Amino acid sequence: MKNIEFIRRDYTKQLEIEYPDSVYIRSIYNYDDAIIGVTDDGRIVYHHFHMETIIFTDDDKNGYDYTEDFDNEDDYFDNVSEHVAITQTNYESPHYENPPLFCTDYDFLTNILPTLKENERSQFQDEMDDED
Repeated sequence: MKNIEFIRRDYTKQLEIEYPDSVYIRSIYNYDDAIIGVTDDGRIVYHHFHMETIIFTDDDKNGYDYTEDFDNEDDYFDNVSEHVAITQTNYESPHYENPPLFCTDYDFLTNILPTLKENERSQFQDEMDDED
């Protein structure tokens, strides 16, 4: 594991203007609200768990009934988690020059992030193995 330093920033059009070469996720779901910041080199940082919440919220707003497609709630939750994981894998692809990062550091997201002010710097644990 390594620490990733980033600047606390919420998504705004200004962020896109300041970091036009950064990769933003474009999907059937609008993940802009899951953006929590940007690194010095322009990599956009997404809140992994909020990405899942966005799917649940959108499905609920659209009247989606998971019981039509899944045997139980756990299967539906697993499917949402898999969808987010696939999205992350697709955007972490090496063909992106400045791919986004996905914060899964639960302690950071629940205890530190809520206390940060806009443009404040902080660090979170990246779960990528550094065994190479």
